[in-house]
Amino acid sequence: MRTFIKIAVIIIVLIVVGLISLPFFIDPNDYKDEISTQVEKATGRNLTLQGDIKLSVFPWIALELGPLSLSNAEGFKADSFAKVKAA
Repeated sequence: MRTFIKIAVIIIVLIVVGLISLPFFIDPNDYKDEISTQVEKATGRNLTLQGDIKLSVFPWIALELGPLSLSNAEGFKADSFAKVKAA
């Protein structure tokens, strides 16, 4: 039983350390073009990510986005469907 608890604790510690170190190894800005492409495929609208994307895992897993805009569908007056300064 003690061995099982030790193994469980080691696994939990490894998962926590892995999550905390994630932002140091993965740059979410490398995926900006892919994100925009997938949004355009799914919605037919152009997503513009102007600012940096920041990944954080403490105290909770989150993405911080800079200014972004989603273009409006054809036939509508406004250029943008949505504009966000930061999220």
